[in-house]
Amino acid sequence: AQSWDTGLVEEVGRAVAAEMEAFGVSWWLAPGMNIHRNPLCGRNFEYFSEDPLLSGSMAAPLRRGFKAVMAWEHHQAFCLQ
Repeated sequence: AQSWDTGLVEEVGRAVAAEMEAFGVSWWLAPGMNIHRNPLCGRNFEYFSEDPLLSGSMAAPLRRGFKAVMAWEHHQAFCLQ
């Protein structure tokens, strides 16, 4: 969540979906929405934010933009990691 601009984030979702469609990719296992719990975790760079409100506020327009172009995506959220 490097931007608070939800319109821009939605546009990014549409761009990702268009690129995936062009390359014939059908699964996007994103966005990662885990809460950062350990600085040694090697996948923290994939997650939106430590703040659950910010994560949801940015993930929703990303998914909305993606689904406007493609019908399938799956967000990453793992419990008890």
